[in-house]
Amino acid sequence: MKAVKSSTDPHASLAGLKLVQKRIKKNNERKKKVSKIMEKIRRDKYKKRIKFDEETECEEEVKDNESEREKLIPEVQKESNVEVIQLKGISNFTDITAPSAFKYSIARLKNMKKIPSRRLRITIGGDTGDKRTKLCFNLNDLKNPQSCYRYLIFAEYDGDDSRENMVDILEEVEIDLKKLLKEGVEINGVKYFFQFYATGDLKFICSLLGCQGGSSKKFCCFCKTEKHIEEGPDRTIEEINQNYQNIKEKLKSSKTKENILRQQNESVCGYPLLPSIPIENICPPALHCCMALCNKLRIFSKSSKFDEFIKDLNIKPIQGRDEYNGNACRKILQKFRKTPDAYDGPNKSLFTTIADIECYAKAEMLKEAEIKLLENLIKELKHQLNDIPSFKIGNKIHAILFHLMPFVIREKSWGIFSEQGIEAIHAKFAEFEKRKISKKFEKSKYAFFEMLRMTFIKEM
Repeated sequence: MKAVKSSTDPHASLAGLKLVQKRIKKNNERKKKVSKIMEKIRRDKYKKRIKFDEETECEEEVKDNESEREKLIPEVQKESNVEVIQLKGISNFTDITAPSAFKYSIARLKNMKKIPSRRLRITIGGDTGDKRTKLCFNLNDLKNPQSCYRYLIFAEYDGDDSRENMVDILEEVEIDLKKLLKEGVEINGVKYFFQFYATGDLKFICSLLGCQGGSSKKFCCFCKTEKHIEEGPDRTIEEINQNYQNIKEKLKSSKTKENILRQQNESVCGYPLLPSIPIENICPPALHCCMALCNKLRIFSKSSKFDEFIKDLNIKPIQGRDEYNGNACRKILQKFRKTPDAYDGPNKSLFTTIADIECYAKAEMLKEAEIKLLENLIKELKHQLNDIPSFKIGNKIHAILFHLMPFVIREKSWGIFSEQGIEAIHAKFAEFEKRKISKKFEKSKYAFFEMLRMTFIKEM
């Protein structure tokens, strides 16, 4: 066999090299063209992770970018055979401010294949996760209403869900709510009307209503009690407004400190940010209340038998804290429902009662028999807690004991209106955040675009 002569090119003997090189070159060109489109799609405001302000200086610049992008799309689709998704709904505004995004999201109702009812029930909520707050809403009558894909985010910003951070956003949303409640919306010649609700953890609800909450004298955002084990007179939007006006007037004419005036005025610290939503339409948070019950009772019990009981669940406490997150608590309570006899530690009956209550937080309409069973479980929980005077009842447990059933009896559901889906949004954002943080710029851009697509474009 004759030896093959060596070439000056070390790769000369590789079959198909030129073909491979041609494909690589073509692929690189395709990537460049797609990258060019992505560059136009990405907004400077989005690059800063969707911060909210009232600046409108770059409106003209964005309009120019939009027209350039429109020209590029047909050419790139033809040459690279790439399907380009256009953000037509978002292109009209440069910053995801509350009114623009809220109106845009409501307009998406027209894209729904089937609108479930002429009365559209919508729950507005918010929560802070990873030091960022998401304000969003969902339609309660859709299938799987607590899926994170059913939620529409109308604001996202760095910071917590304090009144100071939310006031400008929610005041603008309130203008939209009033108009929608009064006029409804017409879709394909049919008039639809709205009914609005709100939810979130108790900190968010207090910020929304203008109540101090926490460890204040009248801590509850639903009533004016001073004791966790007792129910007080119900709060109303009108009374909170009046209390806030009293504080403002006395601050002008009196030297009394503001914190004293708040205490004298039902522990009110501000006016309601969404007065169009009555307090009876605010849903006690299912996830946070059940999580508080589970964690507080676990810590109170201090039993190695409990640790042995949950060993096979493969769950760990939140880093740096002696408590489990909502998903872990759900697994714990599920096990108490399925295999209660596997636990022979202290407060077994109380754990099983909490577990039975949690199963009625499902995102479904409840039957009358189920509502009655839930009511009996709440009564049983009260009796069991009264038998343990050393167990401290906090704000969340108070909300379950005294304010859950009136809401469930009226609306025939708890889970449909709860904040469970909002927590899932944090996990989804964290997933994209991991994909964004990359040394490879192209990977970061595609991950960022995917996050926008999933948030704003996915159909209901």
